[in-house]
Amino acid sequence: MTVLMQVLTLFLLMLCGLWAMRRQVVTQSGLSGLNAFVLNFAQPALILARLQQDASLQLMQELLWVLVLACVIMTISGMVAHRVFRGQEQRRRSVLTVLSLASNCGFMGYPVITAAFGEDA
Repeated sequence: MTVLMQVLTLFLLMLCGLWAMRRQVVTQSGLSGLNAFVLNFAQPALILARLQQDASLQLMQELLWVLVLACVIMTISGMVAHRVFRGQEQRRRSVLTVLSLASNCGFMGYPVITAAFGEDA
């Protein structure tokens, strides 16, 4: 139930953003500033805040395991995307392949993972 509440909260926040854009409470230049703030300050700060814990052998092993899994998943996803988009021209195929690999899970993923698995996730 906690995950559902977290997702609903994020959905309501997205609706607030949609409303602000439709009512022109936030302009296009304001949106660019908010994006720059989130990408250049808030997201790195969130990552650094989550890494503020004592290092242990178990933590290092888990980080290595996540790195290996991420590399394997990205490699397989890249090969599948390259094959799926092979009918496209080269430049378009390259862009579509990269877009298939680069998810936007940072904005919604962190709060949902925290709600589902706790602060240590």
